[in-house]
Amino acid sequence: ASRMLGQDFTDGRWTGAAESQPPKTFDLKVKKNSIAFSVPCTVHVEIGLYDVSGRLIKPLINGNYGAGFYQVELEKTDISPGVYFVRMNACDFTETRKVVTL
Repeated sequence: ASRMLGQDFTDGRWTGAAESQPPKTFDLKVKKNSIAFSVPCTVHVEIGLYDVSGRLIKPLINGNYGAGFYQVELEKTDISPGVYFVRMNACDFTETRKVVTL
């Protein structure tokens, strides 16, 4: 499940304050155990985990998101150690980041 950054999960809902300013551009960041992304407007977002041959291993995000900063946990327990790529598609924006799992 994805969530807006700066929020807490309570009783099945995300609560708390989001970032004070909406983002001005699309962005994708891969952190140790999560993937952070931002969208400047309401848009359909697809984020997937791919192997080095370009085969989709695991879809992570596939849905409509409003302007904001989001984060999704990267569960590495169900994938083998190795090199992978996280790719985000939203409108005309496409970004790919490398992920190494141990």
